[in-house]
Amino acid sequence: MTSSLRFVTCVVAALSAYAFAGAILPGAFGSHSRGIEAQSPEAATKTQAVSNDALHAQLTVLRDSFVDAIKAAGFKPSLEPPQIALDNPPSFGRYDDGSNLLHIAAWSELGPDGEARFVRLKAILHDPRSPEAIFDDSVNHWIFVHELGHWWQACQHKDENAAGRYAVEYGANRIAAAYWRMKDPAYMQQRTEHSRALYNLVPNPIPSDQSKQKYFDKNFARIVGTPAYTWFQSGMIVDVSAENPPPTFKQALQ
Repeated sequence: MTSSLRFVTCVVAALSAYAFAGAILPGAFGSHSRGIEAQSPEAATKTQAVSNDALHAQLTVLRDSFVDAIKAAGFKPSLEPPQIALDNPPSFGRYDDGSNLLHIAAWSELGPDGEARFVRLKAILHDPRSPEAIFDDSVNHWIFVHELGHWWQACQHKDENAAGRYAVEYGANRIAAAYWRMKDPAYMQQRTEHSRALYNLVPNPIPSDQSKQKYFDKNFARIVGTPAYTWFQSGMIVDVSAENPPPTFKQALQ
């Protein structure tokens, strides 16, 4: 896949709700007060560094688990495991095949406007968890593994120009779903329910005379970052979760 596609996809993205919350909730970007005493710049920097170090270690373990699962399934990656950059990309996560670098967001780097997305998401979905916990499950679990799915596609030299962008995104979601079904079925069930709730919030954008795949491939550049893109990515997660029988991780990798 090309680096440009990595930059705009996520969850997605799709993530799932997390990467698309801003598109669904245009009013979610206003600043908000945290209601706590501000730290000194030095203390805040130190706390952030410790938090990011712990997150980097957590993501490294998750990445290695994903790669080990690929090897256990009988495959040999043609690329080294991607390096991880906590640089808060606009899409929350993207895999760059040119540098073999997986860019991912960190809660400590979001700032008030970024945090407001997840405060709003918590409210509209009536999620009992904290905004930070929703972010962690959404970005540092789902989107991260989704982007590892794109890394595996790069290992296989899969090209969105040949397969189509819908197929590439669906494939990454399918890999992520199979991985989480294998590693943590309860988490995957929660992610499916989360995505279904978002999917039901957004109107179907497809004209009656077009298919999902053709509309997505043709209008990809136009719909990225809009509620329509949220609808597609959330719907993909619902669809891959409904496959019966569900594909094994090995089958999803093929």
